[in-house]
Amino acid sequence: FYQGLRLIRDLEFPLTFKILRRHQNSALFTVSKIQRKEYLLGLRAHGMRFGEVEDRVFAIYHGVDTREYRPMPNVEKAEFRIGFIGRCTPVKGIEIIPELASILAKEIPEVRFQIVTKTDAQDPCYLELLGKVHAMKLDELVRIDNTFYHGEEKVEVINSWNVMLLPSRYEPQGQVDLEAMACGVIPAVGMGGLREKVVDGFNGIWINPENIRETAEK
Repeated sequence: FYQGLRLIRDLEFPLTFKILRRHQNSALFTVSKIQRKEYLLGLRAHGMRFGEVEDRVFAIYHGVDTREYRPMPNVEKAEFRIGFIGRCTPVKGIEIIPELASILAKEIPEVRFQIVTKTDAQDPCYLELLGKVHAMKLDELVRIDNTFYHGEEKVEVINSWNVMLLPSRYEPQGQVDLEAMACGVIPAVGMGGLREKVVDGFNGIWINPENIRETAEK
């Protein structure tokens, strides 16, 4: 989590620590166990003794508005659709999709993938993904949608999928798994805080983004 422009988070570590120390009746709520751990490790990285506040930092899960994120019976689910929505970055596991699509197409001929990732058209990760899809001749199988959906449009897109694929290698928070479940769509999640909310085989699927064949089997 020390990557990119994280100035706000670096300010949050010492400021919340000072508040918790000064106000003994205060508490800090994080959105997952893994983010709680990240916060305490962040305090240590900033030279602070987190033991003074550790018992007042809690994981408390958020939810999504189920009046907005809901099943839409009128949205057509043609073929067998697997969707991804998220940032175009290796931490999200996005680059496993072409090979995964190639494996699944042999078992499920009607499978189709939609990758929703709003990014710069010159983003190296995006260009690599486009190149891989084209080189593997998956253009008919994998649709890359460089669009930012929000509101009803986003809910409709999610409803058009059978499975939402979230192959994150690290995800301390995340709520797209909850958005999928609220729409009646199965989330297939990678690592991190997503696994705290998704129970494998009950309300979703756990996958290993480091093992594409195993992911295909799941």
